[in-house]
Amino acid sequence: MTMETPAADPSNLNYWAPWRQDPVLLQEREGRWRWPWALILTVVCLVIMILLIGVGVALLVLLSIVTGSEDEVRQAAQAAGSSLFTPGEPFSYLIVFWTYAAMIVGVVVALSIRAKSFRVGLTYNTPLTFAPFWKAGGAMFVMLALSVVLQYSIFPEGFAARSISPTHALWMLLAAVLLLVQTLGEELLFRGFLLRLLGAVLPIRLIAVTLISGTFISLHIGNPDIQADIYFSLIIFAALEVLYYWMLFRTRSVMATWGMHWINNVFAFLIVAQLPGWDNKISFITYTDPVLSGGGSYATNPWPYIVTVLFMLIFVMLVAWRRSPFYIAPVSVAPEHPQPTEMAQTSAQDDWPPWFPKPVPAERTGAP
Repeated sequence: MTMETPAADPSNLNYWAPWRQDPVLLQEREGRWRWPWALILTVVCLVIMILLIGVGVALLVLLSIVTGSEDEVRQAAQAAGSSLFTPGEPFSYLIVFWTYAAMIVGVVVALSIRAKSFRVGLTYNTPLTFAPFWKAGGAMFVMLALSVVLQYSIFPEGFAARSISPTHALWMLLAAVLLLVQTLGEELLFRGFLLRLLGAVLPIRLIAVTLISGTFISLHIGNPDIQADIYFSLIIFAALEVLYYWMLFRTRSVMATWGMHWINNVFAFLIVAQLPGWDNKISFITYTDPVLSGGGSYATNPWPYIVTVLFMLIFVMLVAWRRSPFYIAPVSVAPEHPQPTEMAQTSAQDDWPPWFPKPVPAERTGAP
């Protein structure tokens, strides 16, 4: 009687060791996911994004000239760094849409060079379903709602509700749809594409995740909400990235992190805007923080960190507890990834660009 080795949970802490190769990332190590294709596909993606954004800027300028709305476009462009959505100003919405649509197109084209479908960027060798999106997003909503309840219990005077007209509600609905595009663009680029490429070249989870999340965080440093309390915000940002990547490796699905990301942004921009931060003209509720508005900081206060960890544990419980409506079962992989066979090595060599030297297969040694 033989016993089969149980499949390994990809979110297992053992795989975070800096000397352990990750089975999820190793499964992507084939053909064009290796050097030099990793570099080539990254350049292709970035070039397409830059070109499309340039075309979008040119079209916006041309449209503003034709419609005589140069001032509106100029104001929307100037406000893009401090405010994303302004009701009644369609150009503020167009800028967001075009920027992140260009990001999605760049990733889709690069993925199409490697694979037959861009959907490979949404999962790591698992079936594509929307269940992780809604369940992870629902758990994120509960976590954020509880945090707002705690804020209200401590300082209710900081909350103010905005009067919402039917027209304003339509602008909010459009913003929620555009946030789907915005968050999909970032998730596809960083967790669906760049992590896959880097992980296939360097399949060590801790290193790959640190480099990709570090790049992602650095691109958000200039955001007004980060600048309001930069050191504290960066620490919390990094902690939330840990939560996102735990969910990614648990589900092997970018759909889960996309749902979390979308709900987080919908909450921040449309439901409860935290002030000081973005110049928010669209959210239903605003919360003016008494410490930050007075020029203070939470960086040296231990309680916000403790509360953040507790809320993260609540999220983990919601998705890991089997009786929870947001439960997502972990997707398993083989405990050890098989070494490439000689046929696989030959296939990889055939796929190598002619202007690069082909890799030399490792010599086999006979038994003593």
